[in-house]
Amino acid sequence: MLYDIGHYLEGQVCPVCAVVAENEARFVRWFDLEYASSPPMWAMMAGGGLCRKHSEQLEGLGTRLSAALRYVTDSRRSALAGLGQQVGETRKSWWMKGPDWFQRYFWRKSLKRQIAALTGTVGCPGCDSNRHAVRYGVIVMKEYLLREDGRELYRRYPTLCWTHLVDVLQQADTPETVNFLVDCHKVRMEQWAGEFEEYFRKLDYRYAQEPKGSEQQVWRIVLHFFARG
Repeated sequence: MLYDIGHYLEGQVCPVCAVVAENEARFVRWFDLEYASSPPMWAMMAGGGLCRKHSEQLEGLGTRLSAALRYVTDSRRSALAGLGQQVGETRKSWWMKGPDWFQRYFWRKSLKRQIAALTGTVGCPGCDSNRHAVRYGVIVMKEYLLREDGRELYRRYPTLCWTHLVDVLQQADTPETVNFLVDCHKVRMEQWAGEFEEYFRKLDYRYAQEPKGSEQQVWRIVLHFFARG
């Protein structure tokens, strides 16, 4: 990846975001080739499920997901049936013969504990994979900025998004790297501030006839810069 960073920077793409995007595409391919027919992956999905984002990405696999989703459905159905059974047994417990307030307190406490178990303890495998990709991308980006030619190119194209800029700052090994990134992005944000001023100036009827420029698109650039995930 170290040799791809320059390509990402010149293309005005956050290098770490690019690594995550490539990882997500790879996750979908591997899910199709291996994971869709893997019982351990089925158990992971049943134990925590997929987040909405990765569920939508896997939707393109269509009926090839059927075996995995049948397993998840059966597992969750059994869990719900078990909850119903536990609720029925709870109602027969000794404390249900106590005062009303006593019953309600222990009923809520027991029910919450039983329902919490339905959410599972395993995270989305796609999200877990992305977290590893982010860590890798941040480490490589940090190493790239130790090179003189890397810093020179980044000064021209400071394209880390806000989230991954903060990640790299947190992992930086030297104060020089922190100062370099801060200086680069201060300059960039000052440019945006100037373009916003120009945009709002041209909203004034006295200047509305002036030619429109890059200030008309600054909102889009800033929106993507600060977007998370």
